[in-house]
Amino acid sequence: MIASERVQSGGLRAALSGAAYPLRAAWLLVRAPALWVYMAVPVLINMVILGLLSYLLVPPALRWIDEIIRGLPPWALPLAFIPRMLLLVALLLVLGFLVLQFGAIIGSPWYERLSQRLESRLRPERANWPEEPFNLRFVLRDIGRALAFTCYKAIVAIAVGIPIFLVGIVPLVGPFVAGVGQFTLGAFLVGLDVLDPPLERRRLSFGEKVALFFAQSPASFGMGAICLVLLGVPLLNLFFIPICVAAGTIFYCDRVSISEEAK
Repeated sequence: MIASERVQSGGLRAALSGAAYPLRAAWLLVRAPALWVYMAVPVLINMVILGLLSYLLVPPALRWIDEIIRGLPPWALPLAFIPRMLLLVALLLVLGFLVLQFGAIIGSPWYERLSQRLESRLRPERANWPEEPFNLRFVLRDIGRALAFTCYKAIVAIAVGIPIFLVGIVPLVGPFVAGVGQFTLGAFLVGLDVLDPPLERRRLSFGEKVALFFAQSPASFGMGAICLVLLGVPLLNLFFIPICVAAGTIFYCDRVSISEEAK
């Protein structure tokens, strides 16, 4: 049986509190070398994924940005650095988001064990719970669950992203509103990602995970937003992914009260 208890704080203060969780996670991991092994393999996986995605996506994206800049009217060329910077930032955010998606699927068994060990430290009553053997069956099962979770998120991203894109076509205010909408959607999806390991251990459905995320907003959106930004930092995002996963576990232990019935 699972019950959630929302922490009583709201508004900007709660969002800022949620945004602080990656820093807390980094500080905790620095002091826990026993957990580093569960970070090393996903970081190597993320390096391979980032290199492949950069090779496939960055050159055509840069050419597309140059085409947009060349299409500006002559009077706007002195200000061309503004859309260029905005588009480059958007490219980095998209790249970081994609690395998280693919890295989360392949690295899910190690993220799961990192989250599990971390939760045992934060909630000592879990320390003696039996752990599944870390073998090929465990790895394949977790990758399968992560793939299913990613498919659900893709459906949400398409269903919400298309209306946001259409809003961006509206002159003047459209691009601004669409930009805010896209960032909010990204914060939501990334927030779900980093919260998933402890929620998946409770075998929650996708709908239950979404409900829990919104029950903890705006703190959950604050954490998702800062993780989205961190994942847009080139190269460093390779190390930020396990830190963000740890942040999600700490967030869960801090803000969600769990009662479990032995079966």
